Amino acid sequence: MTQPPPGIRGRRLGNMRERVRDFPGFLERLNREFGEIASYQLPSMNCCAVFDADLIREMLVEKRQFFPKGELFEVSRKFITQSAVFTSDGDDHERRRKLMAPAFSSEQLAAYAEIMVENARVMAAKWSPGETVDVAAETYRVARRTAFGVFFGRHRQDDEEIGDRAMRGIKWDIGLGFLPLASLLRRLPLPPNVRAARACAALDEIVLEAIGRARGSSRQAADLTSVLVRGRDAEGLAAPLADEEIRNEIYVLLLANFDPMAASLAWTIDHVSRHPAVRERLEEEADSVLDGRMVTPADYERLRYTRAVFLEAGRLTPPNYFFDRVATEDCVLGDYLIEKGTVVQPCFSVCHRQEIHWPDAREFRPERWLDGSSSRCPEHAFLLFSHGPRDCLGGEFATMLGVFVLASIARRWRLEPVAGTPPRADGKLVYVVKGAFPMVASVRPS
Repeated sequence: MTQPPPGIRGRRLGNMRERVRDFPGFLERLNREFGEIASYQLPSMNCCAVFDADLIREMLVEKRQFFPKGELFEVSRKFITQSAVFTSDGDDHERRRKLMAPAFSSEQLAAYAEIMVENARVMAAKWSPGETVDVAAETYRVARRTAFGVFFGRHRQDDEEIGDRAMRGIKWDIGLGFLPLASLLRRLPLPPNVRAARACAALDEIVLEAIGRARGSSRQAADLTSVLVRGRDAEGLAAPLADEEIRNEIYVLLLANFDPMAASLAWTIDHVSRHPAVRERLEEEADSVLDGRMVTPADYERLRYTRAVFLEAGRLTPPNYFFDRVATEDCVLGDYLIEKGTVVQPCFSVCHRQEIHWPDAREFRPERWLDGSSSRCPEHAFLLFSHGPRDCLGGEFATMLGVFVLASIARRWRLEPVAGTPPRADGKLVYVVKGAFPMVASVRPS
């Protein structure tokens, strides 16, 4: 017999305050008090957080038709003018995914790896012994420079600040979308609105130049924009992406890359610094594989423990730790009735810490990815890159960059947090490091 999910009744304003103050903590409290699923209310919506891996799979796979991308993803239409593969659904999503997939093929990833390695090397080479570096800023810079190099070619990496300003402007616009009178606020000549418009106009010039260059060249360049221009459905059924579609796909990919990738790198470095045995084994692998030289793309497959460290950090601190879907009609999830209009939130960070799937779930144990224990865990209990038909196309891209950055650091450096300054978290939308994260760079003992 179906029943509504248990949860908090009322307290709409109180729930909103708690959500804004510490949403990850709020979700963990709901899980402790109510179990595998919990409902709560906000001033403008009814929500339901889902923590159980099997319920999340049921939602993402078996009953995904009841939980399409909803209006919550339509909050940045001022600058992202149409759906992209991340925000679309149904036949439109299938078409876009087919046309986007070649941009993340193994052949393309091998080409992108050159740029990843280059930026990882540059980051690690510029530090001095005893220098205090801001890991939050360093990881954000390497993430956005890599993205610009991959998306538009090496010659555009120095324009990464244009992308940074544009993404900040879009995030400002997204924030406005959740406020009353959002359409009016977006039209006002507020300084942040003006800055956002100028930044996106500058980014448009870069994107449209890259599209025009790709369409006018007979040479098959390896940058992501060129791959999207050339993209064709192998079955010949889907129309190629038009220029405006490519432009919007790039905007969404940049938005999905900058903060989550930087956060993944920063949290991984934090985990390593707090676990000396992990750091020592990471350094031993770097010594064995690299033998004193700098990392190369060919090293990726051999840096198995480094990859395990990155995945384990993603298990414990996934940047995209939840997402929202809106139930389009009354439906049943497990034994629970989900009413039409409910905002349903699969909570990855809680799911990743469930003992039933992950022995010693709250411990940082990268070896679980090498000793076979992770393979005994259901695939849908690890959601760093989502699961099912909508799993992230860029999952291997992110993992490769993480491996190259970690190996470049482990080859020479140890990063130690400055005393009394642990990283602060901001989990309003993405679980990122809030503000600066100072660490001291010391040359590894020989």
